[in-house]
Amino acid sequence: MQTIKTKKHRQTYSPKREEIIKAAEKRFVRHGLQKTTIEEIARDLRIGKTTLYHYFKTKDDLFKETVLSQSIEYLKQIKSIFNDENKNSIEQVTSYIGLKREFGQKFRLLDIIVKSFLNDSHLPVESAYIVSLINGEADIISSALSTWLPAEQKPNFKKIAHSIVILGFSLETADKIFPKLFSENERKMTETTGYLHLLFRSILLKT
Repeated sequence: MQTIKTKKHRQTYSPKREEIIKAAEKRFVRHGLQKTTIEEIARDLRIGKTTLYHYFKTKDDLFKETVLSQSIEYLKQIKSIFNDENKNSIEQVTSYIGLKREFGQKFRLLDIIVKSFLNDSHLPVESAYIVSLINGEADIISSALSTWLPAEQKPNFKKIAHSIVILGFSLETADKIFPKLFSENERKMTETTGYLHLLFRSILLKT
């Protein structure tokens, strides 16, 4: 299974490489992995295929690096939220939920792959990337929970963290569904954001 390795990316960073990844991301978002070609990406950048192949051996290699680049940035932002000592636990949770709400806009390629994964319509190569992403996010949440709760309580942090991560990916869908199910007065009380807050707060205040 492909894992996310920040150190490796730091070692191979170059402006041209990042430029290629950004151009590839636009193509993959618009057309998907199977319909995107190396020729199109090279044409978008006005470079030859030889230059592109200097940085990436194959289209699959470029796709992998594009997904991992977004994954690393996403997990970096989550870590930053929960490492912010100027915020208490509830404020950190609020910031985290805000990031999850913006996931589809800020990380478009990841969003598409996650939705395909949840709908079981993903490509085989995408499965490992998303499992790695979810596990990485759950590790961060689990670590935060372990610092908030007393050691003697010893809940199953991993299961709780995975539940929170998966629920977070439902925010966009919930925003579309809830207004159709509930009246205007009830809507604010039934948003998924409220449920995530409630889940976190019940964990934090249980003892």
